[in-house]
Amino acid sequence: MNCRILNTKYALIQGIYYIILCVLMSYGALYLGKVGLRTGFIGIVIASANIIATLAQPMIARYIDQHHTPLASILLGMAMLCGVLSVVMFVIGQLPYLVAIIFALLSAMAITMMPFINALTFVFEEKGVVLNFGLSRGIGSVAYALMSLILGYIVSRISPIYLPFVITISSLGLLPILRGFQNDHVGYHQETVKTSFFSFLQHYKLFFLMLVGYILIYIDHQLINTYMIYIVRNIGGNSVSMGIATFIAAFLELPGMVLFQKYKDIFNISYVMIFAGIMYSIKHLLTLFAPNMTIFFIAQMLQIFAFALFIPASVFYIDSFFDKKDATTGQALFTMSATIAGVIASVAGGLLIEVTSVHITLFIFAVLSVVGSAILVSSIKCMK
Repeated sequence: MNCRILNTKYALIQGIYYIILCVLMSYGALYLGKVGLRTGFIGIVIASANIIATLAQPMIARYIDQHHTPLASILLGMAMLCGVLSVVMFVIGQLPYLVAIIFALLSAMAITMMPFINALTFVFEEKGVVLNFGLSRGIGSVAYALMSLILGYIVSRISPIYLPFVITISSLGLLPILRGFQNDHVGYHQETVKTSFFSFLQHYKLFFLMLVGYILIYIDHQLINTYMIYIVRNIGGNSVSMGIATFIAAFLELPGMVLFQKYKDIFNISYVMIFAGIMYSIKHLLTLFAPNMTIFFIAQMLQIFAFALFIPASVFYIDSFFDKKDATTGQALFTMSATIAGVIASVAGGLLIEVTSVHITLFIFAVLSVVGSAILVSSIKCMK
């Protein structure tokens, strides 16, 4: 198949996928609150989705490898299931606790798709076809940004109750594109990791400290993304404001990642990691002390120096610091750390907002972020 056509299709897959993720991640708390669930319980639902996805990803990967199933076929089935679950969720909208179960399963399914969508690029490379992952992932961020802006206005004028329809339509849009990829019989191949996580961490103690710092930072990052509707309401905003804030952060991910890709060979990756880690905490502190939406928007702009730099830098940093076998384990642990942070942010954040206040919760998590940055910086400096 023509490489340009494949790149276009892959960019569309990333774009549509991140639209689905936008609905679930950025507007999930708003939707669940609308159907009648308490903030603390919403946190448990979102955390459950992350845990289910963490358990499901390696199981599905093993199934693909053992049965030599085309990767696109698995993604096709998952997209179809997302569409079905979103319809069911809308139909049972008057039963909040049943909605919570369906939402957790739907979110878990969507989160589980991420590494397999990313893996499409690498398995095509094995066949001699190079897909532009950086640009396609950037288009995903732009799609996320634009959808967050659109949904902010839609929700303010209609109702969050209709959000499942966006997932249904997006899932249907994925089907014909994935069916085209399916014809290429693309499998999924993971290098077998011999080193256990515990042995790895014993050998790389400083890397373990770096992960601890990253988790403490990322907890606040996840809190802000998950409960943004409560944060913006606390400073006089609404769903439109939230849409704009999410748009700003997500849209700026594209230039940040492109700039990193262009200049990564000029700057020391260790210093990029340190800089991005500190910028995370500055962003979190600015969010804590934001008296109005203008300052919060400025805080969101710092995404270009935080998330947009840290995520690609961490991949190159781990690959350059360890040998190939250990790098695979390191990448897996790094992904697991993000999931741990998401679970803590969802549960603890939701409960704290419910029993204390938004400001107190942001204060506690901002302190964790600053401590995390200090640990991250110290560990990276010692690892160099």
